[in-house]
Amino acid sequence: MATGRGKSLIFYIHAAREAILEGAASVFVYPLRALVADQAFHLQKTLGALGLATEVLTGETDAADRDAVFAGLADGAVDVVLTTPEFLAIHSARFASAA
Repeated sequence: MATGRGKSLIFYIHAAREAILEGAASVFVYPLRALVADQAFHLQKTLGALGLATEVLTGETDAADRDAVFAGLADGAVDVVLTTPEFLAIHSARFASAA
């Protein structure tokens, strides 16, 4: 499908459903930090209205914020994380341990 045709909406709805019904977090991986920032802006507003927490983890995330997001994943306070392939690869053990 072309850009702007609703592909993202499909996995946003699924992530919201998983968070609300199962208490499960979702990790979205975008190829560029600019896409992460753009999508985070929209998701924080939209999913926030449902009481769901969306966070960003990239190379620009400082250590304290990074620790807080991983702690939020582990304790169920974070519902959606947006990241880049590089960040996911470097921190895959932390993502896995946060369940």
